[in-house]
Amino acid sequence: MKKAFFDFNIHAYPESSTPIYQFIEVAKRYGYTGIAITNHSNHQNITEGDMDKGIGIGIDAGSKIDDLGDFKVFLGVEIISDVSGLKDTIRRYRKKVNVLCVHGGDERINRIACEDPRVDVLSHPECPDKCGLNHVLARSAAKNNVAIGFDLGSIIQRRSGSRSRMLSSMGKNLELVRKYNVAAVITSNAHSIYELHASRDMMALAGLFGMTKEEAFSGLSTTPRAIIERNKKNIIIDGVEEFQND
Repeated sequence: MKKAFFDFNIHAYPESSTPIYQFIEVAKRYGYTGIAITNHSNHQNITEGDMDKGIGIGIDAGSKIDDLGDFKVFLGVEIISDVSGLKDTIRRYRKKVNVLCVHGGDERINRIACEDPRVDVLSHPECPDKCGLNHVLARSAAKNNVAIGFDLGSIIQRRSGSRSRMLSSMGKNLELVRKYNVAAVITSNAHSIYELHASRDMMALAGLFGMTKEEAFSGLSTTPRAIIERNKKNIIIDGVEEFQND
């Protein structure tokens, strides 16, 4: 089985100003096998019909991407919701996407996400001055197969003390992930092509908060593949080989 790297937190047009095709071009050049478009749920989202029509891709309407080769594009969402509406929002999106992320950062949101097996990834779990996870939530995430997201973009974008606090929070979350055998994913949270980074650079950055090379590889490859295998019926670009044929 050949190496396959994925970035499962990409924010494309219409949430950002960057069309999907630009992300595809750069991600392919950086050696990725696929990306997931995980626009926030409080923005207009790309749908399968939009992809078929070329909307948001940056090509003429009615056209398709014909030169993807083995590259894969997955439809996702990063849910932003208050506590009271989170479960309903998860239910509404679950059958529509390959990759369902919940934007954390609130302890109550984190708890609901970790306890819901319909959630693929808890993104940005870090709370102000806290790592955002604890032993109870880590156990729940492991039980419900919810991966914990490590957003490396948040390291790059921060400076000085803010970056140090983020690294500390990620290090604490990594300790919990290891102790309770929780899946993890590494993402860029890219809103432009300039926020994408090659897989080797992502693995090097993950080392700043203590990830081993093997753990970083799993966060970019093994865990994303497992998520897609669970949800592969919703792949939005057809005609690609199954992973086991790679």
